[in-house]
Amino acid sequence: MALGLCTVVDTIAARHEPVWPELLAFLLECSKSSEPVQQAVALQLLSDLMVSLGPQTFHVHSRRILEFLDSSLHATDPLMRHSSLLAANTIMQLFDQPDDVKNIVPFVPVLAKRVICSLQQGNQQDAHEILGTFIELVPAAPQIFLPHFRLMLQLVCTVATLTYEIDDGLKFAALEILAELCETHKTALRKDTEFLRDTTFLCFQLLARVQEEQLWFTVPNEGSELTISDVAEGTLDRVALAIGGKALVPVLFPFLPQLAQSTAWQQRYAAAAAIRACGEGCKFVLKSHLLELLNFVEVLTHDAHYGVRCSALSCLTQMCADFRPKLQKKFTSGFIQLALQNSFDSNTRVQARACSMLNSFCEVVCGVAYTAFASHLDVIVKRLRQLLDSKDLCVREEAVSCVSSIVYSAAKHFGPYYDVFMPPLKAMVVDSNVRRVIREKALECLSLVGLSVDKAKFAPDAKDIINIFLKTPDTVRTIDIFARFAEALQKDFAPFLKDTHVLEPLMKQASVTVDVSEILGADGTIDLTKETSQKLEDKCAALRSILVIAEKTEEFFFPYIEETAKLVSASFNFPLSEDVRAIAAAGSVTLLRCKLAHLREPAATTSFLCAFHPRCGQYSRFRSLPEGVAQEVIGILRANIDYSNVLLVWRDMFFALASNMMNESNLLVLATQFDAIKECVEVLKGQAMTQEMCLVFFDLAKKVLLEWLERRQLLCDAQKECDAEEKASMKDEKEDEDDLLQILVLCLQRVGQYHPKQYNASFVTQIMYSATFMVEARRSTHEQLHGIMLLVDFVENVGVGCKHHLSTIIKLLLRHALSKSVNVAQPALFGIGICAQHTGELFKPFISESIAYLLEASLGERKGKHAFRTDNAIAALVRIVRYQYHHVDHSTLTTLTPVWLGYLPITADLGEAASCSDTLCHFLERPTTAATVFGRDFALLPRALEVLMRADAGHGGVALADDRVRARLRAVLLAMHQGTSCVPAAISRAAWDTAKASFCAS
Repeated sequence: MALGLCTVVDTIAARHEPVWPELLAFLLECSKSSEPVQQAVALQLLSDLMVSLGPQTFHVHSRRILEFLDSSLHATDPLMRHSSLLAANTIMQLFDQPDDVKNIVPFVPVLAKRVICSLQQGNQQDAHEILGTFIELVPAAPQIFLPHFRLMLQLVCTVATLTYEIDDGLKFAALEILAELCETHKTALRKDTEFLRDTTFLCFQLLARVQEEQLWFTVPNEGSELTISDVAEGTLDRVALAIGGKALVPVLFPFLPQLAQSTAWQQRYAAAAAIRACGEGCKFVLKSHLLELLNFVEVLTHDAHYGVRCSALSCLTQMCADFRPKLQKKFTSGFIQLALQNSFDSNTRVQARACSMLNSFCEVVCGVAYTAFASHLDVIVKRLRQLLDSKDLCVREEAVSCVSSIVYSAAKHFGPYYDVFMPPLKAMVVDSNVRRVIREKALECLSLVGLSVDKAKFAPDAKDIINIFLKTPDTVRTIDIFARFAEALQKDFAPFLKDTHVLEPLMKQASVTVDVSEILGADGTIDLTKETSQKLEDKCAALRSILVIAEKTEEFFFPYIEETAKLVSASFNFPLSEDVRAIAAAGSVTLLRCKLAHLREPAATTSFLCAFHPRCGQYSRFRSLPEGVAQEVIGILRANIDYSNVLLVWRDMFFALASNMMNESNLLVLATQFDAIKECVEVLKGQAMTQEMCLVFFDLAKKVLLEWLERRQLLCDAQKECDAEEKASMKDEKEDEDDLLQILVLCLQRVGQYHPKQYNASFVTQIMYSATFMVEARRSTHEQLHGIMLLVDFVENVGVGCKHHLSTIIKLLLRHALSKSVNVAQPALFGIGICAQHTGELFKPFISESIAYLLEASLGERKGKHAFRTDNAIAALVRIVRYQYHHVDHSTLTTLTPVWLGYLPITADLGEAASCSDTLCHFLERPTTAATVFGRDFALLPRALEVLMRADAGHGGVALADDRVRARLRAVLLAMHQGTSCVPAAISRAAWDTAKASFCAS
């Protein structure tokens, strides 16, 4: 009755305007009551009202409320004590003003003492309540724990190491508090060596509390319950990630030799488990001691007890992931030999762990240390083939996973082993008596095999497997299997699309929705259950599979495009999964390409052939048309494609996507979405965007650029106060920001290229502001590069439309033209040439200064990475001569031509190589420019012709001109040789002979 009354009063008070003054006075009066029930109800109602009305309403009475809470916590009445525990969490969190915090700090020892007293009295419920309160308070109000680190550690040690029987949940909660303390107070605790030493000692104690029947590696661990050893390992992992190796390694690693030499196998088990747990968090320090660490763990792999051997192999498995790719590069042979040696262990659990270790090692060996890995491949394949026939389920499961990694690492080199693995893997899939998880892994492995060998070799086996599988679709999980086979079979997978067991279940799974209101916690955060998490993973996998199948089957996917497009559009703003939103964005490109492939595929429009060509009526099938007629029909069909439906689908998806992007907070998802827009614009080119779409896009780009600048400034400020280890931990965040910037700039480049007239004044202002910020000297090379790219793309797309900003742009480009960084100097030099090409007379005032900078930059090296900088300096000079020809005085022209002509042909930057060859042809095709550019009496003409000959021949097997430019330069060379060019015949033939002799001599 009392609790129900509290709920009613709380609801009324929350809606009462103004705040109900009599109620608060009444509750404070009740705090002095002699009736415990009245006090308990008043305390409960106070905490409820603080949530509904906000703590600011109660700040003026904070002292009296905290006194009331203090007296309640010390009360002898059981009802009062329990009510005080329920109210303490709310009141202590909400009173966050400095004066209030000082008064709340003393409550921490009181609550800690109550935990111990409750456990001694056998009252585990109250102990649970208080520990739960601490778990919520540590991250929510960390300041109140600053004076109590030792007290909290003592509490955790007492609860976690109790020898008499208590609920494991209490011990787990205590360790959760310890992990949260380290995560929220990492800066202070890094300096507290004694606290860290006691923490690690506690974790070692708990890691060793593992019994034979509790070993996770004795049985398949599906659905197994967590033990205190498991939770201690997770806690040490979190502590290491929070504190870092610089502070933790000196206090943690002195314990390891003693543990490794202990006579108790549990202690030796704990030594390997500790390294496994802290490797990721301490890798910044440990990577320089990797050899010593591996030698230490290797000794444990030879231990007499199988549990220690398994723990050591599991540690090495984790190290493969934590220290990749350095470990794979330096220790390939040793690791493989150790794994193979342990795969012959008498204990099958050790064999399974050895396979798992080899699996983890091989996941990244491709491209890192494949040569060393390949020398062991025959031995590995032979042993894995034996393990696939093992009677132990865990060994077979791990062996199949390991084969998958071997296939992935060997890639196209796997062909010789196809016949070794195909029969046993195929047998596992066909045999319904094999464990489901093993069948699923075998299917996954087979699909990887299909990607590694020739399609013709794999297709017969693949079709047999799919047909068998379609007859018993419920025996394995199919979400991503069909997509893998589609990747291998490509368009040969199309016949299976008609089967209801292929796309229909995937569509249903990808359409699953989750009501956010059902999974919101009391504090407004999303609380995902295991079941909900699995739903989200399945939805993500199903959507990805559908789009992979669409990508590989292309025009044959056409009947399912409309349904899939609706599914993709609905997934753009799916709130519970970043992966779903990213996959949906990328899927928009896939669907457009499928639709275009259908329109462009003549076989798909056979029924309409007669309407386009009179001779088609005499043939029953398009494929039987004579080749000449067929090619003519194809040309007619493609010329008459109606893209209106494609554009309609794209525009619907664009507006749905852009709407979500306005509120997208995940940087990786946002980058994927911009990349999708870029790809779609590249596919549809000038038809991609209407004026309305461009306005929406530029507003979106402006918002994202502004937010990026704000985040980058905050990140730069934060790094000033960080040590080297903390800066390393920020590396991933910075990389995400850099990736987003890069893709955004490329997307702007494509949209501006095809829709240059849609730039609006507001967005231009934002471009100039952003680029100016990014090219500052104190910014990173990556930022300067993309800031310059923004400016260059803007000039290239709008041309003379940038006249109000041209002076600023050229000053910024010249400032970076001589940068020590090639990645900055190259785009700056390229940009100067672009300005000369696209701004016409506006560039005239900057010619002299630009030439001076370019001449200095042209003195650079022609080898290695510096060649690109020098190439772009020369190419910019060529552009000035060509596009500012009428504004460059004759003496300057005479001085410049020997410089750039003597450097050509460009051999590093192939795009600029073709551009310069094209410019040479331009000069040689016009009498006035040929006479002026190549000097009096055409003295430089032989050199020009030799350059064209070299461009035509290529450099080191690489073409220096595309087909269009090559055809043009060959026409120029032929005209010179025959004496039919704009140059006098005698001069052109003589120049040809000289150039040919020089070319042949070199």
